[in-house]
Order: sequence, then C-alpha cells, then structure tokens
Amino acid sequence: MTRRNALEALSEALARGAGQAGKATMPSAPGPAAQELSPEYAALLAEKILPCLSDTSLPTRGAAAALLGRLSPSCVLPPLVRLLGARDARTRSAAAEALAAVLRHHVPPSRALAALLACITAPQEAEAADGSAGDTSMERAIGVLGKWAASHIAPEQWPPLIDELVRALTAAPSDPVLVRCAAALGPHMGASGGPCAHVLHCVHALLASQPEAPQASAPESDVFVRLQPLLLLRVLPLDAFTDELAEEVLYSAAEFGATTEAPHGGAPCIASILLARMCDANEPAEVRRVSAELAGRLRPDVAWPALLSRTLDAERATDFPRLRACLFAACAALAARGAAAIPGSVPPSRALLRALTGVLVFDGVADNAALTEEELMKTQMGCIDCLAMLCAAQLAAAPGAMARIEVLGGDSQGDAECVADVLSPLLDVATCARDAPPWHDAPVLPAVLPSLRACCANVVITASKHATSRAHAPLARRVLPVVAR
Repeated sequence: MTRRNALEALSEALARGAGQAGKATMPSAPGPAAQELSPEYAALLAEKILPCLSDTSLPTRGAAAALLGRLSPSCVLPPLVRLLGARDARTRSAAAEALAAVLRHHVPPSRALAALLACITAPQEAEAADGSAGDTSMERAIGVLGKWAASHIAPEQWPPLIDELVRALTAAPSDPVLVRCAAALGPHMGASGGPCAHVLHCVHALLASQPEAPQASAPESDVFVRLQPLLLLRVLPLDAFTDELAEEVLYSAAEFGATTEAPHGGAPCIASILLARMCDANEPAEVRRVSAELAGRLRPDVAWPALLSRTLDAERATDFPRLRACLFAACAALAARGAAAIPGSVPPSRALLRALTGVLVFDGVADNAALTEEELMKTQMGCIDCLAMLCAAQLAAAPGAMARIEVLGGDSQGDAECVADVLSPLLDVATCARDAPPWHDAPVLPAVLPSLRACCANVVITASKHATSRAHAPLARRVLPVVAR
C-alpha cells in the first residue's frame, strides 16, 4: 500500500508540473510527458519504478504504468519493450499499459512514434536475463502501436506521423520491422480524407523520384529502395484507391479520365507507374510482383481495361513473363473486388477467355528458343488461376448480374462479346463432353487434348477453393450433376 501511494503521489506531482502545457494545446488530451526532468533524474526514476510492473498488487502495477507514461520515452521505452516479452503475464500486461501511456502522454505524437520506431528496430538480444524474448516483445509493441493509432490520433495529427514513418522507411528500406509497423498503422492512416491523401502523395513523390528502371549493375539494396513506396501503398485499405482527394496522383486525367489535372510536375501517376513496373523485364521480380498486386487494387474502370489490353498483347507476343504479371494482377483484382472488378460487373470477354485457353493448349516450346517448359507451366498455372477466379466471381455475383450476354462492340469475330457462363464449358471439357470451350475457335490437337482436360479440371478444383460461402451452393449445383453422370 505504501509503494502504491508513493507512486500515485509522484505521478500527481509530475502531472501538475506538466498539466498546464497539455491544457494549452488540447483541453481533452492528457498532459505531455515530464520533459522538464533532467535526463539523469528521469533515468533514476525509471530504474526505480520499472520493478513495480512485476508487483503482485494490480493497483501498484497500474500506478507504476501511469507514472512511467509521464517520463521521457528515451528513458523508459527500451526496458518497456523488453518487458513486453516477459514470461510473467502480469508483467507483460503492465508493460503494455505503460507503453500505451508513454505514447498517449508524449507530445507531439510524431516524436513518440519516432522514439518507438528507433527502439523496436534496434538490435534485440534473443533472450534477456529476465526471460523476455526480443521478437515477441517487438510484435507486442507493434500491437500497442496499432491500438494507440486507432484510439488516440486525431485526423489532423496524422500528416506528421506519416512523414515520420516515411522518413524511417527511407532511412532503412530493408527493415522488415518497419514494414510491420506500417501495416499496423495502415488501416488508420488509410482512412478516407486527409490522412489517406497525404500517404498517397508521399508514395507518389517517392515513386516519381526513382528512375524508370534500375541499372543492370545496381546493388541488391536498390531492390528494397524500389519496394519501399510499394509496401507503404500495400498496407492501405482498398478504399484508399478510390480516395477523391488524391485522385490527381492516383490517376492521370490524360490517361485514365481523372476529374482533376495532375499537379505533379509531369511525373506519371501512381496507376501508370504500377502498370509499367509490373510489365518491365528489367525490374526485380519482387518489384514486379508487388506492382502487379497493387495494380489489381486500382479503380475497376482503370485496372480492368488496362490489364485486358496488356494481357492480350502479351499473349499475342508470346511474352509469358509479362503475361504472368497481367494474370497475377487480374487475380488480385478479382480477389479484392469479386465480380465488381470488371466494370459494370459484365461477364468476361471472349477475347480474354480465348487468350487464356490458347496458353493452355500451347505446344510451341520447341519452336521458341527463349521459352522453356517451366516457363510454359508457370504461365498455364496463372491462366488456370485466372479462369478459376472468374468462375468464382460469377458464382458469387448477385443473381442476374453476370447471367446476361452483352456485346460491348468489337471486331467481326465478336472478341468483345461477353461470356455469361465460364464454368460450364470448362466442366464439359474436363468430363469429355466436348473437346474445347465455345470461345476457342481453333481445333485442339489430339496431343494436347488430355492436358487441356486436366487444366479444365484444375480450374474447377481451384474455383472451389476460391469460392466464397455465397458461391458454394451454385457451384455444387453446377458440378455435382456433371460429375455424377
């Protein structure tokens, strides 16, 4: 009881000394940390108070956590983060409470974030003498960070926080801990309005500052530099890609019909950069993959037409690496938005389905010195995944939304005609009811027919894995009678 009373009295004394500053900035906010204490005195206080987090008395642990929250982060954050990995659950809980108090009381919030990022990205010992584990401590600290961002950061406080995060990522682009911190903050800084727009402007500035393609002799560290803005973009929620306040950097008016001109000095917009990087053979594989994933999250009226045209061009040119990037982006779009990924939720065009099926029956490896069986197999797997995602999207669509055939205008061969049912023809091919789906005009060679049937069966199996709960019943009604006959 005496220890608890002493802690509460000391906490009240510190609060009185700092409270006036807190009232001057925001009446409803807690007072700032006790920055007027000398570093030596603050360190001495922290040393004496930290053991109280392991006290058997809950009120004493609470009082210690509240008091530590009033001290300078540089004194208390390193030991608090270590205690988050302690074996004793009571100590861990009290340390998390104290860490949250430090973040709440330290003004401005961007300085608290900077101190925490510096602490959790510093090298940690695998296991301290008190039994705390470094990796566990870091993960729990990131969890506290996310809760703090969700409940204590006002919209107007986000821009400095975002700038601090970007500075940290720029200084250490290969640090995975910073990426996890960004992921914890992403849902909150990606909220529509000012915070999201600020993030997107930062991402665009970083992308625009990078060269169009890396040099052939560039060091491996350049991969992380090029990934950094993409990973920051990746942690934002899907709604961020339709944020009206950042439309000028997301979508260029000239290329994608944005309603505002792009005030970014002639630099390509984010959508253009993503589409270019995912198809650039000079880009590192990881950069291409993340760019393709993000391209799939673009606004549907931008993403789908761009991906469709690039897919058809790559298939005609037998450029299978570029085709795989387009297929990955299309699958990402369908996974994120379902049938809504296709503008107007109309069925996929015959041209797309013909191109995908053409890869499944491709037998020209021997005639193409630049193509290997492994390349063909990976591309065929991409086609199978894309067809499966299309089937799953159709099955999950609202009744009637994908059950019509519309001609959107195309060449005399009807390439733009939409196919209302992708699954049934593929199921017929898999069960030997037909030799090719109706959108594939060329005859299928007998040598590749067994392979095509196996691919169509894989499409059905993969579609069942991707199908949402809404699609399970329609899928069963389609597949079971055919399999049972």
